[in-house]
This record gives sequence, C-alpha cells and structure tokens, in this order.
Amino acid sequence: MKRIFSAMIVGPFALSFLLSCTNSNKQLEAVVVDTTYTVTISMKGLDTGVLLMSYRVGEDRKTDSAKSTTGVYAFRGKTDEARKATLRVMGDESYDFMQFYLENGQIEIGAVKDSLSKGVAVGTKTNTDNRALQLAQAPAQLRLDKFIQTYTAADKSNKQLMDSLDKTYDGIDADQKKITGDFVKTHPGSIVSAYEIIDMYSYNPDVQKFDSAFLLLDSAVKVSSIGQRLADRLTIAKKTDINQIAPDFTMDDVNGKPVTLSSLRGKYLLIDFWASWCGPCRRENPNLVKTYKTYNKKGFEVVGVSFDEPEDKAKWVAAIKKDKLTWLQLSDLKGWECAAGKIYGISGIPMNFLLDPQGKIIAKGLRGADLDKKLEEVFVTPLSSAGN
Repeated sequence: MKRIFSAMIVGPFALSFLLSCTNSNKQLEAVVVDTTYTVTISMKGLDTGVLLMSYRVGEDRKTDSAKSTTGVYAFRGKTDEARKATLRVMGDESYDFMQFYLENGQIEIGAVKDSLSKGVAVGTKTNTDNRALQLAQAPAQLRLDKFIQTYTAADKSNKQLMDSLDKTYDGIDADQKKITGDFVKTHPGSIVSAYEIIDMYSYNPDVQKFDSAFLLLDSAVKVSSIGQRLADRLTIAKKTDINQIAPDFTMDDVNGKPVTLSSLRGKYLLIDFWASWCGPCRRENPNLVKTYKTYNKKGFEVVGVSFDEPEDKAKWVAAIKKDKLTWLQLSDLKGWECAAGKIYGISGIPMNFLLDPQGKIIAKGLRGADLDKKLEEVFVTPLSSAGN
C-alpha cells in the first residue's frame, strides 16, 4: 500500500514595508505591513487547556504554547517568512491536529476540540490561498476520509481486497494531484504551491513532472526556504532517477561489518528500504521472499536497508528471522536520519530501487506483481543489454 497519509510542509514570505509610487504625485510613500503575528483560536469544547503550536525553522522544530480559561487562545510573535504550523491540544495523543500558515498579520482560527483538523484559518493572504485549495480538494478529501476508514478496518491478509483498495487509492491520489497541479499553475507566486509540490513529489517522484512543477514557481518562491528545500529534493530525485548510476554508500550489516553498495555489482540488485515497525513493509515481505526464491538463481539479489532505531536492533534482527529475509541486511540504526535514506531521498517506506549489474537504476518503487513483471522482462533479455 502506498503512503496514504501525506506529510504536510511549508515555506517563507513577508516584507516589512511595501514602497508604492502613486500616479498623482509620483512620491514614494511607505505602507506599513504587519511585522508581527497574532493567531487567535476560538476553541469550542476546550474552555480550559493548552494548545501547542509547532513549526519548522531550517532543520529545527520550534514549539510554542497558549493557555486559556475561556476557550480563546492566542499566540503572538514574528516570523521572517510564512511557515506551515501545526496546532495540537496538549496531552492529546490522537491524530487530530490542524495545519495552517503562520505569517505576520492577524490570523483567526475557528476550531472544535476533537475536530481540529476541520478548523479554518483566515486573515492573511497565504491562508486565503490555502483555503481556496482546501475547498477545491474537498470532494476528493471526503473520498479519502472514507477510504481511510475502509482501509483501517480491512483484512490486510486479503490480497484481492488490498489490491482493490490500492486501485481505489490510486484514483483518489490522481484526482488530488490534478487539482493541486491546477492550483500551482494559477498560483505560481504562492508559498502554498511550493508546499503542495513538495508534498506531491516527496515519495517516489516522477522527476519530469516534479521538475516541470518547480519551474512554474515564481523566482521569489524558488529562493524561499521551501523553494530551496524543493530544489534540494529535486536534485536528489534526479540523481536517483531511472538510468542514473545508483549513488554509493557504506553501511554496517547486522554483525557490524561495513558493506559498500558498489561492491555488490554483478547481479540485478534490489535496494529495499524498510523497517521492523513498518506495517506495509512487513506485509510486503512475503511477496519479496517469493520473488527472491524465483529469481535469485537467475542473477537477482536483494539488500535491505532498515530505518530502525538503536533501541530497536533486537526487533530488527527478530523481524529478519520471522519474515525469512535471507538476503543481506544493512542499517546505521538512525531511523529517519538513515544516511542511505537521505542520499536516496526516502520520505516513505517501503521503497525500493532496482539496479542492473553495472549499478544503473532501471526501476523504482516496484512491489508484488509489478516487481515480478520487471524481473521477468530483464531475465529474458541478455545481461549486457537489459535495462538499456
């Protein structure tokens, strides 16, 4: 199953003063623009409590809090650019949260406890842009909400059902991407467009479409923080695209012995990014085991790269044994900070890259029948020409 819950992302914006030239007297006059923000949240169902607001600045995650005894919460401060921020109720461990754009100005939010995700932010340009996109996406979002309920309750061992759900999700995802793509075309100067692009093309991106979408953005957005993050991700995506030589890396196996990727050339090699805690990864493992048994003697090999944490090494080793993964397994046990994962731009797992014997990427993001189909194709072609 592909990623169902997409990660939401953000970037910059804002000038302290806007100089305009009037046609009447041609004199410059300074128009004061807000240099601070006030975020006021009217929260029904939470008269007394604490709201947490978090947002990203570079690689750091900043958090602020607001208390109330009346149901009205307020955050005040200043920011050098618009940033996507997340609101949560302190102590609430559920998935209920709200995201909006934090930027200088007066922002008002109406929300209900236990339904924060349905809150609405108004008062600034970026939030107005975001609201327009949300309204356009509303029908597809309703379908996604229903799909998530169905998927959550589904029997994951029922392959026919899961394949059907996969196709349903693909249809919803395609509709969402079209709506977002249309928004980007009509809002090239909006920070919202930059965040939507990074969301659309974070997992197994179509590099050509990613590049085309990035080129649509105004120059001011491209040089913003989110624009720079987009450019960095696009660079990684291009380096790990089909027909590129797979970037090299060295990582320890389960016994602490370092292994370099390029030393494994000579066979068709699948780099499989996974983790012991990843449900979709574990459900995919039986398929990969079956594929491995079918094609290993023909010249197919696998190397697993785990996103497990240091404290989970025992679980990682146990999962390898339980799932009968007889191929080489590597990990630096750094979770999402996995060095190889960063090199390959991994934002969701499971994810994989199929290399030819010379180390060239010939396919990516293949699972189940799709992987079998590709291997059947390459093994009826001479090794010297397959993948060209």
